[in-house]
Amino acid sequence: TLWKTANEIPYGDMESGCWSVTTTTEDKYEGESSIKLTASASVPEVTFNTLNKHYLDNTHIYYASVYAKSTITGVGINIYWPSAEPSFGQQTITEANVWQRYSWRVSRTNFTNENYPLRLDFDNNRKAGTMYFDNLMLIDLTAIFGVGKEPDKEWLDKNYEILNVSSVSKEDLLKLIEADNLLTNGDMENTGWVLNGNTEYSQEHVYSGEYSIKLTGTTSSSEILLSSSQKVAIDPTHRYYVMVYGYQESKTEGASVESFWPVMNGYSLGSHAVKDGGSWQLYSWTVTRPDQEGEQEFRFDFNNNQHAGTIYYDNAKIIDLTAIFGVGNEPDKAWLDRYAYLIASG
Repeated sequence: TLWKTANEIPYGDMESGCWSVTTTTEDKYEGESSIKLTASASVPEVTFNTLNKHYLDNTHIYYASVYAKSTITGVGINIYWPSAEPSFGQQTITEANVWQRYSWRVSRTNFTNENYPLRLDFDNNRKAGTMYFDNLMLIDLTAIFGVGKEPDKEWLDKNYEILNVSSVSKEDLLKLIEADNLLTNGDMENTGWVLNGNTEYSQEHVYSGEYSIKLTGTTSSSEILLSSSQKVAIDPTHRYYVMVYGYQESKTEGASVESFWPVMNGYSLGSHAVKDGGSWQLYSWTVTRPDQEGEQEFRFDFNNNQHAGTIYYDNAKIIDLTAIFGVGNEPDKAWLDRYAYLIASG
């Protein structure tokens, strides 16, 4: 139960009276309450702070996140810990009356190792207005990931959900993050796949990186095939998790996503009906191959069944669950699907 308990501000949900101001139930991002600051045009900022002090290690890197909602734009939000410069860095409110998340990745090398209160600022710039704060989180990245292994802000913002996981151990999550992707070119970054007249590298829709692979089906085709140029080794005693993200601008009715490993009759991992268009969707399988061994070809199919349609594939992965978790301890598919965005992301 690492992530929620790792919040250095355990009352960051603003549901208790551990603050220098009282909470309000007028508005909130979630839960029952938030903290409301009201500023007049006669002051440049309004602030509040934790009543408790929290230990700062000046050799560590921290990640902070808070939700805020302001009635005015052109103003700022900031965090101080301790209440001295340099701050975490002011961020500008660009949209009024909408809950938005603001985040920082900082080091505190300017300060001595000590316990300090944490302060949040509504930098109203002498404009009258109101700002609500909720769901503050302060995470010691060095304590969790280790020296030199702290993720960057882009990764943390994208994978923010890991910081809210309370039912999974640190060890299991780190195993997923640090897992080896057996598909060397699963990122589909313009190399590693066998293309044909109906497949091409594309930058039109991308899940991550700069490229995906576009598969185009026509009314005269029943399936479009995408084979990896890499053969992937199978251990007949191991269980594997296979995943890929697919994107369709509009759903191709009657179509499905399928994978083969090895590429021969009887070795389909199964097919999934295509999901709704307009967003990236996860397609995944768990599989054992007790009668296969050694390096084998791997393939994704787009079964369009004589319907014109296009799908983009990106971020494909094959993970050896047995090698990671041990015999008999491999997670089930539902658990893996829930945390798929973390797999081999470190």
